[in-house]
Amino acid sequence: MPCRPPLGGRYARAICAVFSLLLGACAAPSAPYQSPDHWSKEGYEWPPGSAEGEAQTKADERPRVSYTRAKWAEPTKMAEPAPVLSASPYLAAPTPVHAPLHESRDCLKELRKQGVSFKSLQSLKGVENPVEIHNQLGGVTFWASDRRPLQLDCRLALALDQLEPVFRQHGVTRVRFSGAYSYRRTRSGRLSHHAHGLAIDLHELHIGASSFSVDNDFARGVGCQPGVPPLNQVACALREQRIFEELLTPDFDFDHRDHLHISVPRRPGA
Repeated sequence: MPCRPPLGGRYARAICAVFSLLLGACAAPSAPYQSPDHWSKEGYEWPPGSAEGEAQTKADERPRVSYTRAKWAEPTKMAEPAPVLSASPYLAAPTPVHAPLHESRDCLKELRKQGVSFKSLQSLKGVENPVEIHNQLGGVTFWASDRRPLQLDCRLALALDQLEPVFRQHGVTRVRFSGAYSYRRTRSGRLSHHAHGLAIDLHELHIGASSFSVDNDFARGVGCQPGVPPLNQVACALREQRIFEELLTPDFDFDHRDHLHISVPRRPGA
């Protein structure tokens, strides 16, 4: 409201002007402030800096906590359980008595004579006489979980086929294997028997109407005494055939805790 001096003198009007300036009463009324459009959009605040100030005030009220960045470290490895070792009751003799060291042509001829259905492979790295089996060996079906074909050297195929009396005596009808031919090296750095197609790992045997896995059903450290479990009986019977250079079981070491590893000899110098 404009200042109206009660007195009409010049001095009274001057005094009123001073008070009007101080109180702003004599100024012309101002229009309401309109904030810029961009401040009304998401991400902005009014008055400027109010949100930051509010956030800072709240932050100051919180207790201060210091954090230390953890240094990355190698994950801790679980210690492998100590292998259950016995007097190597299933380790075949170094020089098998009945080693199937047939020449390539003679081996294929003998395999056909035994009625084994197979295909002779053109080449398989590291394997001297590679074949792929299409039916049973020794009256037993060999199968793998990943449905890989049974590829191996003819000499190992012939050795497995010669185990028919053992399989029949113990009621073995099916055998699950994980690896026959596999081009790999041993821990010592030499080529494995698998790399030559001369070894196979057996994980599960179907005996009668039951299935026995080496991982769960093989008894460690019991040797070949009477009354051992079915899988142990089969392992002992395989050892007695004296046709394998290696016959390794869970009794041998931790790496063989879940399978039976059997192999026939390499040729001299291989």
